Amino acid sequence: GDIIRISMDSGTNIPLTARAYFDLGETLHFHWLRQQARYLSSDDRWTAEAMTGLIDQLYSCQAGMTTRILTEMKPKGEKTANDDKLVRLWLDRHKAQAEQYETYFGELRRTGAPDLPRLIVAEQQLRQLHGG
Repeated sequence: GDIIRISMDSGTNIPLTARAYFDLGETLHFHWLRQQARYLSSDDRWTAEAMTGLIDQLYSCQAGMTTRILTEMKPKGEKTANDDKLVRLWLDRHKAQAEQYETYFGELRRTGAPDLPRLIVAEQQLRQLHGG
């Protein structure tokens, strides 16, 4: 799904796209955030819908950010020595926002099991990094 679409949108091959997608997911902790959202107890329909929406947003943000990284960092169709470092190189270009997110994520991890508002703020910070 996402990886094939990202590959087509960015004009990069599937192995490179998959590597960037999963590298980004690990570097910015997308999987952990989605896992925490799934662990939350939902007392009512609204909370359950908010959690589902947050998980969807995290997938969407990871896909959008991967497309942006591949488009900005990779000449179409060319293989470069930096293929395995594209995520890190892109984050270096957006250092201030990436560091702000990492600081927030560190605080989030220290809280133990984060609640829905904290996870939503993490997703908002990722979107700002993606958009910025």
